[in-house]
Amino acid sequence: MEENKEDCEKKVLDLVIKYPKGLADSEFDKLLPLNQDQKTKVINALLMKRRILLLETNGGELGYKYQSEEKAEKYRELTASEIPIYQLLEEAGDHGLTNREIKEKTSINITRLNKILGSMESKGLIKLFKSIQGKKKKVYMLSEIEPSMEITGGIWYSGLEFNKKLIDALSEKCFAFIKKKEVATREEITLHVRKLGMLPGNIKEEEVQSILNTLLFDDKIELVTNHIERMEEAQASGNKKVFQKAYKVKKRYEPEIALLSVPCTFCPVIKECYPDGVISPSTCLYFKEWLDRSKA
Repeated sequence: MEENKEDCEKKVLDLVIKYPKGLADSEFDKLLPLNQDQKTKVINALLMKRRILLLETNGGELGYKYQSEEKAEKYRELTASEIPIYQLLEEAGDHGLTNREIKEKTSINITRLNKILGSMESKGLIKLFKSIQGKKKKVYMLSEIEPSMEITGGIWYSGLEFNKKLIDALSEKCFAFIKKKEVATREEITLHVRKLGMLPGNIKEEEVQSILNTLLFDDKIELVTNHIERMEEAQASGNKKVFQKAYKVKKRYEPEIALLSVPCTFCPVIKECYPDGVISPSTCLYFKEWLDRSKA
């Protein structure tokens, strides 16, 4: 009988694991027909072991969701009140939830909710983070999950304060590197920033992109398609030429040599200026300086 019970549990687990979003009870009966007594015993046994979880499907029907042995071990530490909160935070991932959001989703009284959250935090199951999105905003998430950049601000924030000096310094370094290389890819720029050693950890390409976006918005650089020759990429793509996005310094409009900067435009005695007159372009020091700058 014990072997039959274990075989039956394995069949149920093998079935529900195929439906990561959950398997409705009616579908369960079609796919694995068991008599009512067998079904009740095996479902209760797996619920007690936390190997499956009960859920409500989109259609409002009862359903079952697979739980790995590792997760089941964590769920065994949870009380009945903590399980729905843990599940919500699991779904929220690295964005987490505020106690207000958890209250809205569970309808648990805020006083009782705070006690449950405090208990879960003391057990090391969840942790609390201050969010850069608001000085008073705090979010809960599972202890093993690292918060997203939307919560912490990533390397650009020290605590809740935006590190503008760091952004400005790295922007200058990136701009100088692009100018020196003439054309540089994001990957190359990221490697350069890492070698500078200005940051405690390895900066990610996505974080470097925020610096490049700033330089793009400031009209200091522009995005180009860079042609690169890479044998492995050529073989993979079936082409001899491989293209990737890159950046170069944007050519700026120099007003010193523009028509509007001609000194004659602003000269108060322009009406008295003639080729052979007392005031003449050939003898005008300002006009000569402008010509010299234009030729340089």
